[in-house]
Amino acid sequence: MPDVKYVKMKLADMKPAPYNPRKIGKKAKQGLAESLDRFGLVQKIIVNKRTNFIIGGHQRYDHLKELNVEETVVCQVDLDEQEEKTLNIALNNPEIQGQWTEKIDTLLDSIKNATPTLYETLQFDTLEERLDREAGINMQCPCCRYKFFLKNNHARIMGKEELEKCAEEKATPLAMPTEKETSEIQKLADDLSATE
Repeated sequence: MPDVKYVKMKLADMKPAPYNPRKIGKKAKQGLAESLDRFGLVQKIIVNKRTNFIIGGHQRYDHLKELNVEETVVCQVDLDEQEEKTLNIALNNPEIQGQWTEKIDTLLDSIKNATPTLYETLQFDTLEERLDREAGINMQCPCCRYKFFLKNNHARIMGKEELEKCAEEKATPLAMPTEKETSEIQKLADDLSATE
């Protein structure tokens, strides 16, 4: 395993990699700034000792510059040019970052209830919408936020008894899925089953 060191480095000595294939939008940049301001630089900027190029953390670097920070602790690696570029891609490759489990729903709900502004600023609302789309979710129980989704190519639709029990427990008015919503989920499940 290559040697990795944590060292103090002046921002003026760091160089954004000219090949960096990443960019950030205004809303995402605001979310990143809020995260850094609230939690600090918990994920260090990664710099190659040989070139002083930033391999990972270009947006964090930009935010620190905006705050007029002169020096910070970085993760320093010693890589040749090809390894440097490979690491740049690997650090941002969602295909090697794992997947969310069902626990994310509980965590997001907890954050949303405790700190709704932070939930939106960190774009957790956008994350939740994307996760729902990827899971095939297109509706929720109005009482408990149970998500209707496809699992093993079969639609999981909350039955009337489940909804009534949920409404009773939550003391929330009952809202049954419409026939159209139910048939849309079933059609999606049937279409997926037909493609196997």
